[in-house]
Parts: sequence; C-alpha cells; structure tokens
Amino acid sequence: MKRKLTVYPAIDFSEGKCVRLLNGRFDKMQVYEGTPVEKAKSFADEGAEWIHMVDMDAVRDPSKYQKDVLRAVIEESGLKVQMGGGIRNPGRLEELYNLGVSRVVVGSMAVTAPALIKQWLRHYGGERLTLAFDVVETRGIPYVMIDGWRKKTPVGLWSMLKVYKDEGLRHCLCTDVRRDGALSGPSFSLYNEMIRQAPKVEVQASGGVTTLSDIEQLKLSGVHGVVVGKALYEGYFRLREIISLC
Repeated sequence: MKRKLTVYPAIDFSEGKCVRLLNGRFDKMQVYEGTPVEKAKSFADEGAEWIHMVDMDAVRDPSKYQKDVLRAVIEESGLKVQMGGGIRNPGRLEELYNLGVSRVVVGSMAVTAPALIKQWLRHYGGERLTLAFDVVETRGIPYVMIDGWRKKTPVGLWSMLKVYKDEGLRHCLCTDVRRDGALSGPSFSLYNEMIRQAPKVEVQASGGVTTLSDIEQLKLSGVHGVVVGKALYEGYFRLREIISLC
C-alpha cells in the first residue's frame, strides 16, 4: 500500500497579509493579494486538510504575535493548522493549543534548549509538535540556522536528529534556506539522508518545490509531508493538482 504524502500549503503572514520571503530574508519579503483567511478558505476548497502557518512578525518579535489572524483562520477555514513563529515558552504553546492549533512548530528552541523540548515531547506527545530545522549547507554539512534564519549555528542537522530521534520525535520539518522561495527544486539528497538517519521520524520537506514532478519525486523518496508556498502563490500549479498526486 502506497503511503500518502501530506500536502501543507503555506501561509506566512505579516501585519495580517500573506507574504513570502526569499532565502529567509525579511528584506526580500513579497506581499500577496488576499488575507490569510481568504487564502486558507481557498486551500480548503481545493481539498487541503492541513495548512502550515508562520507568523513572520512573531519570528522577529514574539510580542507581536498575531493571535486574531490565527483564530480567524482556524474558525473560518476548518483546516488543521500546523503553526510556527516565535514560540519561546510553554505559555505560548498552551495558548496555541487552546486556540485550536493541531500541531505547533518549534525551531530555534530545539537547538538552544533541547532539555526543555524533550520535556515538551514527553508531555504533549510527538503528534502535537513538529521540530523545524532550517539549514544551510557548508562543505557538505547542513548547519542549522536559528532566530528567523538570521544566525547560523555550529550545530549540524545530523547531530540534532541524534538528540531527538529516540525522544518521542515524530514530525520533523526541514527547510533548505537557500532554496526557500527560490523555485529551484527541493534538496532531495538532504531528505534522503534524513530518512536514512532517522527512519522512524516523519520528514516534511520545505523549500524549492516548483513542479509537479518535484512532488512526485518527493513522494517516491519517502518523505511524509511537503510544505508548498511560493509556487502556489505564483501560479506554477494548483493545489488540487498536487493533492491528486499524493
């Protein structure tokens, strides 16, 4: 039986507007027509079950968390929401769950506070958390970026997988920052190696998806999910076309 590939259409939002970055750079932010609620409802109409949301304002300043936007999307779209952006403490985590977020994405803290994140995995369970690693490859090693892709760490992705793969981690999202928003194709070799090193973890690919053949190849590679953003917004394909392949 073929495994289903879960498609996560992306809604990155800033000041209540849908945006996309290029290579994780805030000075390369592009604003798109339509509110996050309108975009989420259109994704639902095309057959989406999930959306992947990132509060770009909270990434830079957690106090600028756009709760009203998130609440409206959850209430009006009916979609399951995987949500990230500036999540630094258990209070914010609980608030997101109480709003109806199905799965919270934790990025920087997975690198800077592994003991705490292990506690969260034990307390909430692996189905409620996605650990996100944004990476930049240097001499063949994918190093993890933190603080909204602004700071490169000396920590490699493979080290992070070793830390968490036996600690209840189920969902792991990995973005190749140099491919994010660049429409240059996914980093297939990166995801193949992730699956090899942590076969029990459900890998979500993010960054670079441009064609329907990219989706087909990702499905064959064994990843469990794919986040698709700019190619949808730029009209390279329709969401329903992707879902029909998955």
